[in-house]
Amino acid sequence: MSVPQNQIEELGNLFLKDVESKGSGSVHPKDLARVKTSDDWLRRFIMHQEYDTQRALEMLWNSVKWRKENDANGKYSSS
Repeated sequence: MSVPQNQIEELGNLFLKDVESKGSGSVHPKDLARVKTSDDWLRRFIMHQEYDTQRALEMLWNSVKWRKENDANGKYSSS
């Protein structure tokens, strides 16, 4: 089953709106760029949360928070 493009865009826009209010320091720059450029990444969050955009947003935030806290984008990361 495919995810509608407007739902992917909605998730990205909701996330970016949250970043504006929380500050750009709340997310690693590589993850921020990934949200802006990778529909596939956002699509996976939506599908994993059974097309519930709000739950996908929570999962996305949990993921980028964990990635920042655990230096997933650190100097040893290839992406």
